[in-house]
Amino acid sequence: MNSLDTLEERIQKPAYLLFLVVILMLLIIGFVNVLSHQSGNPVILGYYSIRHFALILVFLAGIFYWASLIRKPNDDSWLRIALGWVNKRPLLIPVYFLGVAVTLWTILTFERWLEFPALGAIILGIQAILGGLLIFYKDHENASYTWAQRTFHYLFGALIGLELIVQLLTMVGVVPGFNSPRSAFAPYDRIYYQSENGPVNRLASNNGLNVPEFRLEDDSHRIILLGDANLQALPIEPENNLGVLLDNLVLESGLYEESSEMLTLGHPDYGPGVYLWDLLFLLFVDEFEADEVIVFFDLNNDFQQVAATDGYDVFTEVENDQLALADTDAIIRHDYAHEMLWGIEGVHPGRILPAHYMTGRLIRSLMADGPPEGRVMYEAPADDLSRPNSFLFYEETNDESVAVALQQLREFLAYADEQGMPVRLVTIPAFSEEFYSQPAADDWLVEFGEANLLLPEEILREFAAENDVPFLGLGSYLAQSGLSTAEIQTLFFDNGQGLLQESGHELVAQAVYACFFEQTLDETAGCNNK
Repeated sequence: MNSLDTLEERIQKPAYLLFLVVILMLLIIGFVNVLSHQSGNPVILGYYSIRHFALILVFLAGIFYWASLIRKPNDDSWLRIALGWVNKRPLLIPVYFLGVAVTLWTILTFERWLEFPALGAIILGIQAILGGLLIFYKDHENASYTWAQRTFHYLFGALIGLELIVQLLTMVGVVPGFNSPRSAFAPYDRIYYQSENGPVNRLASNNGLNVPEFRLEDDSHRIILLGDANLQALPIEPENNLGVLLDNLVLESGLYEESSEMLTLGHPDYGPGVYLWDLLFLLFVDEFEADEVIVFFDLNNDFQQVAATDGYDVFTEVENDQLALADTDAIIRHDYAHEMLWGIEGVHPGRILPAHYMTGRLIRSLMADGPPEGRVMYEAPADDLSRPNSFLFYEETNDESVAVALQQLREFLAYADEQGMPVRLVTIPAFSEEFYSQPAADDWLVEFGEANLLLPEEILREFAAENDVPFLGLGSYLAQSGLSTAEIQTLFFDNGQGLLQESGHELVAQAVYACFFEQTLDETAGCNNK
């Protein structure tokens, strides 16, 4: 009983003690983040710069001072004096929250904070705790709140209430279509947008991808699946992604003595100018220690228009088998490539907060002047097809665009060869309204006037044969599959002209497995597996 009395005497203000301990824990977490960061120009201990080491010392002194307050767990007089002083000067409260807003803006804006994700989070956490004390503190129980405190009560109450309503509405898919604030995702970002199948509402994986978390087992044979929107597959449940389905097929087959894994790196629809960039791919190879790669080239939009410096079309010309970039396009590719690295860079409040604050996303959507910036579409050079960008389906037109695509692949193959990494190539076909208007039979045509829907696939097949690259053309695979045009249309969204639906993902996974792993397909089915 005596020990209990002593404990009660020592901890008469448990709320104050909890405040001290929570702040101390946050400070320690931030200190570990600062301590573990190697700075540039490491002149001290071969690890820290003078400025960084000074920050460590200041941080450590602050921790020791704060820890010393716990020796007197009932003496909160300093805190009451400070809060009372602010209460007598109500204008300091909006000034404080203006400082909080500036801090939040810097964390959301400056990439330097990426090196200190825990520090940014604990600073915001401490500011939130102190802000709560400022707007809820009274000098004594009978005192009333100041006008500044009441204003912020109403303001934060309204913001929290509105956010709760928006969150609940998005959970049931009631909020009208507004998309994620970006096309690429950081770890555990909120993926929310409207699709043909209704609202998509889920979290990105720990790698910022729309697939289940990678297993990354020791000594596993790892195959990267590389492509853009069809592999990212936002309208598709992660477990139904073609990469996941292919992974299951290979595991069940037991083809590899060791364990194996398909690593589906589905990027936004920025085109091969980004996802085939060797400087970017090198980082993924190092991160995941991959053994080989399968490239999925989308004939819908992966051929890029030459001399376009807007949107996603970044390459401008080919000179002596070398790609040339305009300055503007180089900046575009650089920025998009950085987006692809968010999953590797890890969790950071500057990225995860905007993805989960749904009120802000809704407001930005309502204030938008027009549709989000996207790929520039071009009119067809002839009247045979209704598709935008259909210049790629004509002989003797836009040869430069084909040259750009082949040079992208050529440079990627050279890089992969240097790394000793086998490459396989898959083409995803694109069809037009004219194709689907044919009778629902299995003897459909792909040529309309001068246009040939399988011409891009044939060009890439010849390229693959010349470079000894195993190849699967899914257009030819569909041609020998016996599927009707109506059945093929159900494989894609947007009436057969959009991304692959779940049935399309299943078909592609089966075809890739049969061609490259089971090896039961031949050239008549679009498979050339050398």
